[in-house]
Amino acid sequence: MHVDLLILLLLSLFLGFRVWETLGKRAENQPGKAGGRPSVIPQNQVVVEKEAAPKRDTSFYDGFDESVFLEGAEQAFKLIQRALRESTPHTLKKFVASDCLKALLEKSPWTGKKEGEVCLLSLSTQNKRREKDRAKVDVLICYQQNLSGKLENMSEVWTFTRQVTSSNPNWTLIETQLT
Repeated sequence: MHVDLLILLLLSLFLGFRVWETLGKRAENQPGKAGGRPSVIPQNQVVVEKEAAPKRDTSFYDGFDESVFLEGAEQAFKLIQRALRESTPHTLKKFVASDCLKALLEKSPWTGKKEGEVCLLSLSTQNKRREKDRAKVDVLICYQQNLSGKLENMSEVWTFTRQVTSSNPNWTLIETQLT
């Protein structure tokens, strides 16, 4: 029993670190991609298109780097999908709001399904806004999923938020919506 808890703790720490590493880095610590090329998903060799964005948008808030944010959103999509497939959503509690996580578990076609594939096609910011000390960004995520031998084009809007006055650079997923 103690070994199971230790393995679960180590897995939780690993996934938590990966999500923090992806979403928690500050823009000034991120080197830019050489040539501004889009990222590539190695397992499927699919190029993910990202909306061209200015390097820094100080009108939204000081230090916001949209390209770094979209890289983090891409990694969040992959990590959340993987956690749902592997039935380990508890590892996402620090990075996904509890009501959002509950909704994901209830409506996600990926929950507990090891088979099937998801190919991420594109990400783009749809809406950036400030509500007092909170920044909110809506990201349109377009992907293809193959869950029962049927290929479907899907799109969702994911809303991320963070407190801009906090020293914690992490963004939290607070809402997902099929479009």
